[in-house]
Amino acid sequence: MRTDMTKHNTPSDIDHLTGNSWEENSFVQWLSQYRKHLIVALLAAAILIFFIVRLVSNSELQSEKDYLTADKEFLLFARPNAEANLSQDSLAKLQAIMQRHPDLHAKYDGLIAQILLIRQQTPEAITFANLALDRTSNENQPYYTAYAQTSLLIGQQNYTEALDKAQKLQENLLADPKHAYGDTLLAFNLLRIASLQQQLGLAKEEKQTWTTWQQLFNDPSHPAFKEVSEHFQHGKVSLHHFIQAREASLKNIAKS
Repeated sequence: MRTDMTKHNTPSDIDHLTGNSWEENSFVQWLSQYRKHLIVALLAAAILIFFIVRLVSNSELQSEKDYLTADKEFLLFARPNAEANLSQDSLAKLQAIMQRHPDLHAKYDGLIAQILLIRQQTPEAITFANLALDRTSNENQPYYTAYAQTSLLIGQQNYTEALDKAQKLQENLLADPKHAYGDTLLAFNLLRIASLQQQLGLAKEEKQTWTTWQQLFNDPSHPAFKEVSEHFQHGKVSLHHFIQAREASLKNIAKS
């Protein structure tokens, strides 16, 4: 009868062969010695992670709340018929939120300046406009910076200088080979030129500007002119109707 020569090694045999028992393993010994410390450390790490996650979550919730509050306060400030003291209170609250979240300046500075200019609060408007101008200058947006600077001149009633700057901007926009600024700025600036010419009594020049507007309005490659016209729609009265009325008025001026 053949004897089975195969022998299975038991764990004790392996320990004997390697010269180490399970209890003598250095890692196991270290784990056994510092087990309590390790448990405490893991527990402390878990608690720390919990508080960090909670802190971040609370911070995000507060930021979200601030952004919603900022929108609310801006709308209260911008209301056309808002009482002066309530409007100023909303603006102060909005400024406090903007101090906590500087990224909101990009959203609100220009809008606040525009509203203050409409309300003829020019000194206050200049403060916010300069913040917007400094930022757009750093962002390398010279066309928009020039447009904003012209807005300040209009707010200060420097109509002649404002017209000069608006016309130079129009020349630069039309000469830009990349056309990266888009048609919207071109359309708004052309409207501004016509309005300033009307303000200064330059009938011949205003008539030519409206002729240019109509040409660009009817040009399919300048779709923004139709979009801007829709922006000025008020009931049944449109920008197109206003331009027709101005052209008719300018013809009568030329005849007289």
